[in-house]
Amino acid sequence: MPAKKTAKAKSSTRANANTTRRASGAKAKTSAKKKTKRKTKAAKEKEVKISILSAGISKKITLRPIEETTPFGTYQLFDATEYTEVPKAEFLRLAEELDVAILAPFGKIFPPGKTARDMINQQTAQKAKKGKK
Repeated sequence: MPAKKTAKAKSSTRANANTTRRASGAKAKTSAKKKTKRKTKAAKEKEVKISILSAGISKKITLRPIEETTPFGTYQLFDATEYTEVPKAEFLRLAEELDVAILAPFGKIFPPGKTARDMINQQTAQKAKKGKK
């Protein structure tokens, strides 16, 4: 009769499988972190300080500009990933008022009716106007 596996053998096998999954999960998270956006050269000069309303409390936040590259070109958006307590509706209001894209903790927020491609076209048109003056 074949010998039965003991409970210890089963638990150690499960523990090894869990550590392997955890390790692969940790590697996936670190690789996602490496894809951070690069800051512009004069980022501190272009920072925007805005007051918002979060949970009935008025707060002041600082948005830093970053650049993102897409197959269509590069465009600028504001980084707000550190403000997790701010609701999505407030970021949507900011994007519409400022007419810029915002990188929030839960994803990119564009002004209503615009996409990344529209932002690229808008910013290249603004650069062309500055060049003519």
